[in-house]
Amino acid sequence: MNAHFQRLFSQGKAVDVLCGIGDYFTPGVTYREEHDFVLAVGELLDWARTGHYESAALAFDSAVMTLLDLGRFENALRLIRSYLILRKEMQTSLPLDEDRLVSGCCIAIRDAAEQLSSNEELRNLLLLVIQDFPQLKARIGFP
Repeated sequence: MNAHFQRLFSQGKAVDVLCGIGDYFTPGVTYREEHDFVLAVGELLDWARTGHYESAALAFDSAVMTLLDLGRFENALRLIRSYLILRKEMQTSLPLDEDRLVSGCCIAIRDAAEQLSSNEELRNLLLLVIQDFPQLKARIGFP
């Protein structure tokens, strides 16, 4: 557990840390210009295990919606993908508001239709997310 992250979460900064906004940006190990969503989500799940499941879930839901509202669809997908991978690896799930997440993602997918058709990397990221997020897969009508 990273004490700095844990302190920020306890101070109510979890959404900012998860989004990587402003001073809360954590450079990735491989791609320094990208926020380290895996680290942020892993720390959130550690924090949840210390008795903060509801707060962690609310922060995660809010972070995804914040990124979507800011038009940062790819970052929202990276955040969701990080959670989907780490919940299996760490065997820790959050009580997420899946209806809210799915609805927000569906709107973002519709709005990003042109970008999705021309950006193979983004399309592949979406495919990876829907593989492990059956509610989203069903809602967008993907077989």
